[in-house]
Amino acid sequence: MLPSRGAATLRSSDLLQSLRPTTAKRPQVIYIGDYTYSEVKLLHNKTYQDVGVIQNGVSGPIDVFLDNRARLYVANYAGANVTEYAPGNTGGPIFTYSAGMTKPLAVTVDTYGNVFEADTNGRLNEFFQGQDVDVASCSVGNPVTGVAVDSNGDVFISFSVGNGAQLAEYVGGLQTCSESVLPVSLPAAAGLALDNNSNLLVASNSNVAVIAPPYTTVTSTIGSFAFARDVRLNKTNTLAFVSDRSTGEVTILNYPGGTTVKVLGTANGILFAESAVDTPNAVY
Repeated sequence: MLPSRGAATLRSSDLLQSLRPTTAKRPQVIYIGDYTYSEVKLLHNKTYQDVGVIQNGVSGPIDVFLDNRARLYVANYAGANVTEYAPGNTGGPIFTYSAGMTKPLAVTVDTYGNVFEADTNGRLNEFFQGQDVDVASCSVGNPVTGVAVDSNGDVFISFSVGNGAQLAEYVGGLQTCSESVLPVSLPAAAGLALDNNSNLLVASNSNVAVIAPPYTTVTSTIGSFAFARDVRLNKTNTLAFVSDRSTGEVTILNYPGGTTVKVLGTANGILFAESAVDTPNAVY
């Protein structure tokens, strides 16, 4: 493992920005990254009607994320970057992150606006908001398929190993690149999410695994899929949005119960969904 390229310390301006209320009207929509159409589709999150599309700056969208100010982040696998969009904006990005990236697989943002990107090149990169400099960069050695950050600044990742997958945690952040591999056995692991009880959700092919602290074993599972690629939770932790790479659809599940609420697919103008996120997203 390579050392980090710098300690990612929180700047006072970031803290002030995160605490300052936003006056922007937050659209009540689901953002869906459609890889085949190379666009982010916007659907109303109650009626599921088409309310727009984002194409400018989108190139092979493999992951989408909303921060606590409703800014949208798109991990562009083909574009080798992460693009950021203002709340409700369907035009061009307001910023693009690309330092240290080859083929992004996942993106997340912590409560202070720091951006984390997971890459097929085996690196996990951290950026200050609006700066294309990887202030911390850790080498995992295998493609990093998912990333999530909790309210304590602990960073969780999933990564490929041989024919399987593993999970790891960076307690306190990426400053020293000190990872602790979690003793959880999974056949596959891709997108990650955290709920308000610090349970870790993992898109793991046939289902979404729910792993409670101290993250030593799978506590429960929700859903049934052919190839669960990503998972996101809404702010109230009542709904999970799971993309299935086999069908190209997004399944909305009750959480934590796991019953199906709605399946979004070709009838909604979606050809191949890699990820979906609701407004407001669960960010701790």
